[in-house]
Amino acid sequence: AAALLCLAIASAANSAAFSVVNALLLRPLPFHDPQQLVMVALRNVESTEIRPFSRDEFQQVSERVGPVVGLLAQTFLPMSLVADDGANVVEAQFVSENYFDILGVKPQIGSMPSAIGGDSAQCTLIIGHRLWQRRFQSRPDVVGRDVPLNGERCTIAGVAPAGFVGATSLIVTDVLVPSALYSAFMHSDADRVPIFGVMGRMAPGVSRQEVSARL
Repeated sequence: AAALLCLAIASAANSAAFSVVNALLLRPLPFHDPQQLVMVALRNVESTEIRPFSRDEFQQVSERVGPVVGLLAQTFLPMSLVADDGANVVEAQFVSENYFDILGVKPQIGSMPSAIGGDSAQCTLIIGHRLWQRRFQSRPDVVGRDVPLNGERCTIAGVAPAGFVGATSLIVTDVLVPSALYSAFMHSDADRVPIFGVMGRMAPGVSRQEVSARL
């Protein structure tokens, strides 16, 4: 029994490790021209520490890199969403307004790029395909519906396509929210807090060295 238990634990550990490696290194990203996608982080020149971006830093860098690389920002936060079967905890992803354009993702229904927009005070959501099936019974009339997210009224603008779980495949995204609303949901000025992971899409014909130099 002890031997079987040890084998079971080792097998489970190996399976978990392979799942992580497969998601991070082996499986191609399910996006258009994934070889053009890069991860971007800030580095402290004194300590060489790597850290994420604040929203203000992301906006400043995005404005300066020009056409060499388009950048998107994202961060995660568990939140409560009221659906057809009551309140549920969902994995919300706060994303920049160009998120879907950079990834090249089209909606299953509704609209995407215009829905995650700018500094609008109106909360608009994109819901994941899995959430749409499980919590809204795949109803096409979900677009335009108002739902409470952490007690705030938000409008569903679209449904992500099947198989899309977000830019970070290790965390399955249920709801996508404009990054401009993060401070409002957190009830604090979060624009200067380094919480956003950043990805970029290099322009065709541009090398990583050129992108690094421009950054």
